[in-house]
Amino acid sequence: MRLNAQASWPLMVAIGLLAGTAGCGGHPAPAGAAKPTPHALATPRRASISNPASGCPRTPGGRKAPKVAITLGDGPAYPVLGMTAPPPARGGVASLDSDLHTHGFIAHKTLWAISPIARSDLVVRGRKLRSRQPVRFLYGSRTPTVHRTLRLRQPDGQWSYAVTSTLLPSAGCYAFDVLGRGVHERIVFKARARAGLDRANSRAASYPR
Repeated sequence: MRLNAQASWPLMVAIGLLAGTAGCGGHPAPAGAAKPTPHALATPRRASISNPASGCPRTPGGRKAPKVAITLGDGPAYPVLGMTAPPPARGGVASLDSDLHTHGFIAHKTLWAISPIARSDLVVRGRKLRSRQPVRFLYGSRTPTVHRTLRLRQPDGQWSYAVTSTLLPSAGCYAFDVLGRGVHERIVFKARARAGLDRANSRAASYPR
């Protein structure tokens, strides 16, 4: 298994992100930079969904990658959001209760497991369904910075892993669009938080939108 070098995290962000390590499993490294592909402009296919009548058509989860917890989707890139059960189970949601509220977002630690069958680098976009609010991604090999897309390197013949933070404006129903050579997948997940923790602190300085 190939692991990239550990990122140097700012202290406040690191405390919030590392709180979810146990739910993600493994000892991965930060996302590597990858070049967008022409496929990044294509419309992703929707993965099989669960509970369509619930208001959030969540993508089913399972354990499709080694050395990590519950994964979502059909790959080759699998997000791990620290869920206590695979969707469509009731616990198949991403809890934001203990996440760091910073810079106008809720920073939810997200581990990505990338299968060696990936045929190219992958580009991930995210947005909140219905409202279409975009999400942002926090990652970087040295000092993590905010990006509009997440770029994952093609593995070199073995599973690779990337630690990132998905920056959400609030609790709700979200979608990742994963794009690459032969890959056009939409992964839908639900983020939930207790009252008072379900929206980011708008008084903090905002990341670029």
